[in-house]
Amino acid sequence: MSSRKLLKIVPLLLVLVAFWGCEPEDPGSPLANLAPETRIVVAPLDSVEHDHYVSPSSMFHVQWFGHDQDGLVEGFWVWVDRGDPVWTTKGDSVIAFESKTIDPNDPERMLETHTIYVAAQDNLGRSDPSPASRTIKAINYQPQIDKFVADFPDLAVVGTGISFEVEWSDPDESGALFRVMIDGFPITDWVEYSEFQFYDTSNDNILASIDTIKVLPLDVSFLNVGDTNTIGVEVMDLGGSISDRKERRVIVTDNVYPRLTAFSAVYGTADFFPDGSIFYRDNRTTILTMEAATECSSETSEYEDYFGDIQAYRYRFVYRLIGETTWPEWSDDDWYDWGAPSVEFDNLDPGEYKFNAQCRDFAGAVSDTLSIYTLSIVIPDLEQMNILIVDETKDGNGRPGSPDDEQCDNFYDYITSPLLADGWSISTIDYASHAIGDVNYVSPLDVYNKRIIIWHADDRSQFELKEDPNNLILLGQYLDSGGKLILSGWDVLSAFTEEDSPSFSSGFANNYLRIASGKKNALKEFVGMTGNADIGSPDVAYDPAKIPGGSRPWLGVPSTWILTPEHRTEAVGYWNGNPDTTIFEGGVCCLRNFSPIYPYRTMVLGFPLYFMYENQAREFLLWAVNEIEAP
Repeated sequence: MSSRKLLKIVPLLLVLVAFWGCEPEDPGSPLANLAPETRIVVAPLDSVEHDHYVSPSSMFHVQWFGHDQDGLVEGFWVWVDRGDPVWTTKGDSVIAFESKTIDPNDPERMLETHTIYVAAQDNLGRSDPSPASRTIKAINYQPQIDKFVADFPDLAVVGTGISFEVEWSDPDESGALFRVMIDGFPITDWVEYSEFQFYDTSNDNILASIDTIKVLPLDVSFLNVGDTNTIGVEVMDLGGSISDRKERRVIVTDNVYPRLTAFSAVYGTADFFPDGSIFYRDNRTTILTMEAATECSSETSEYEDYFGDIQAYRYRFVYRLIGETTWPEWSDDDWYDWGAPSVEFDNLDPGEYKFNAQCRDFAGAVSDTLSIYTLSIVIPDLEQMNILIVDETKDGNGRPGSPDDEQCDNFYDYITSPLLADGWSISTIDYASHAIGDVNYVSPLDVYNKRIIIWHADDRSQFELKEDPNNLILLGQYLDSGGKLILSGWDVLSAFTEEDSPSFSSGFANNYLRIASGKKNALKEFVGMTGNADIGSPDVAYDPAKIPGGSRPWLGVPSTWILTPEHRTEAVGYWNGNPDTTIFEGGVCCLRNFSPIYPYRTMVLGFPLYFMYENQAREFLLWAVNEIEAP
């Protein structure tokens, strides 16, 4: 827009606030219609320099008055200098006077002289032949582009789907118009937008995703592919003063594409496990989130930042029941429309969902398909007689005498063999069956159809990770679903008895295991457990052959615990040591939770069952399984 056009429009930028009339014309008068009179009653004085933007809220503003002695004043013609008159029925206005000539006495500002004219017009169409006028000196200061805001740095390699915005300031702010330039040539008129997005204009769907109230869409064809483009922006205030240009150079290439980088999902307020599984709950919303980046090929690395903007995502999925071994075939009709990166599903049915997804940038480039994410929503099936043994032993690298995996497997094969004869199915997994980085975990897919879990554990870290507490979450959800747990360990009990441990401070030890506190005996004194005769639990004694001998043999098992039961918890057995004068003697070293209020069926051994004589360990395990199964 030219400065002259600006002067024609700006006198009526805001609503005019008042006008005054005169007494009605006498309809029977034989005299000719008299012209109305006009006065400017409020305006900057001729001798005073004033801001180019004259506002009603400032000390000076422009206000006029009209009078017609034989009729009514219908309105006013207002113009500045030799500009075209503008009609208004109001008597007050916000006016922006052009001021873009450098003041010869002060190069830091602009100064121009303007005259405003106002002529009243009566109800018979006659105007004041001697318009009121006021000549003022309008001063102005140059606006500035303070910051070119963009994801891409100077001389970055970019595609055509980039965006940017500008931040500006003006010492005498009156309003601002902006224009964008490529290599010095304007590609926009002066516009009110300060945010811009290059996009593929042939795709109406892409345009629909741009907030055109805030952001001005720009055709990608303005960018010269294969060349360095200098993107420049200028701001002009309402006085016509133009800022210095702010520029950023980019190397534009068409060898770019978006790439999906990750999926994630939540189930209600709970995260899916790292393998994408979770226990089914009623009325849960599943939110799937896709993440992406825009990149281009590079001679030095597989991917290089492209600094483009992702415009939309789409997805599709196929479904199968838990236990099925093959997935349905994909179909082109399976794709869901381009949309936001997050998708909500209400109360998904139990089963497995395999997702494909793509993303698209504002230049219209579509990514390859990412199809590596599977969600598994499982319903606990605890009616079958299945037992899962989770074996975590540090593979012989714990305290001296710690069994390796093979020794532990052989031990549990022996002591569970009578259960097989009773109709139980026994399966085992290593604690490290699943891993993300250095974090190992057991997932709902491992336990959803296991009525009892026997967890043999050496290392406390699997239950006290603050960042990835997957095993605590798993056991909580499993026990909430009616599962049963027998926990046998030594160092692992630290996780359930020390107040700074997540499993203790989170309430897991109290709510599920009913352990109030515990005390550790680090010395080699534990020689067995005396069973509770009131409930018929058997005695067990340690096997000296399973612990270090030599010239300084261990006299008992180290790192065992006595536990303080919570209300509605029952002692299963009592600590037995050598010598029997230790303060641990007679303390509860095995307890079970039988609370009807918290109906969890758990049994915690404060010692590793592995170190007991195998015949006695087998007798105890058979008793424990029958006891934990009792209603």
